[in-house]
Amino acid sequence: MRLLLATHAALDQELGAAQVALNLAEALRHIGHDVTLWSPAPTTHATPWLWRGQRADLARFVVQEGPFDVVDAPANFLAPRIRATTIARSVQPELQYLAMEIHAAIQLRHPARTAAALVIGAARAWANVGGWQRARLILCQGTLERRWMERRFPIWKRKIDHYFVAPSRDVRERLRSVRRSRRGDGNRYLWLGRWAEHKGIERLLPFAHSLLAGGKHALTIAGCGDAALRDGRLRALEDSGLRVVPRFTRRELPALLADHDRGLFTSKIEGWGLSLNEMLESGLPVSATQAGAVPDLLPFWAPQLGPFPAPVTRAAMATEDRIAEYEAQFNWNRIATDYARTAARVAGSA
Repeated sequence: MRLLLATHAALDQELGAAQVALNLAEALRHIGHDVTLWSPAPTTHATPWLWRGQRADLARFVVQEGPFDVVDAPANFLAPRIRATTIARSVQPELQYLAMEIHAAIQLRHPARTAAALVIGAARAWANVGGWQRARLILCQGTLERRWMERRFPIWKRKIDHYFVAPSRDVRERLRSVRRSRRGDGNRYLWLGRWAEHKGIERLLPFAHSLLAGGKHALTIAGCGDAALRDGRLRALEDSGLRVVPRFTRRELPALLADHDRGLFTSKIEGWGLSLNEMLESGLPVSATQAGAVPDLLPFWAPQLGPFPAPVTRAAMATEDRIAEYEAQFNWNRIATDYARTAARVAGSA
């Protein structure tokens, strides 16, 4: 098949959404498919309406470089002009994120900002619903998002499916090495993610205060960007065992994981949460909320994966047999094979 995989993120392995597109494309090529990757042109002037121009750019690209057997893109990029079998593949639960953004604007009690958030949010929501309507297949990221979509859009239940996400093969090998060399049981906690409301920072902060109050624990917040450095609620904890690492590279990830003893995953809403896979595969016991990939990973990683905020004991580790079962299902060769089979089916029924 000739496939076009479009992503809203720059094609950079340092970015979560791009990792999914890059890894899926590589795995599809490995099993014999012709795959073209597309991402929007770089811009330094991001605006709330930028996605509309990017959607038009994708439609032009499909005309110029097509035909494609399948065009796979986020739902709001699937314009009516695209004449191809389309898959609306999710990398994040767009409508849930929009709802949180609108709620945050309302909480500011600023009428102009609230009105703008409502207008822009409605346009983005309409674009997503239109893309889902036109798509041959709606591919959710994990079963949690799939169940959410099926409950709210039962009319499309027959064309809703899901896919999984996993670390790349080279990252997995490095994480396996970290896991097998892990020793002891310490009290250094690690939280990974952008400093954003949907990541559960309102849950993390009281936990952090309680954790660090006794002086026996340490907490690192990493990959959070400069927003965390500007948050006065974190500055108050700097002398209590808190370390903030605004950014790190993929190459630095294994060492960061090896330097900690327990992981935290506090998201309210999550697309998948690849950091959860990475923490577990590195041997960290993780306390997690029921978001993103948690329901799909729990059967393989219990009791190493437990509920937040209860701490998971170091002794509660997944067995190597269960980890092998997990790796057999959550790997890009398996994911790409399942994806290709589904894509061929929807393309053949067009």
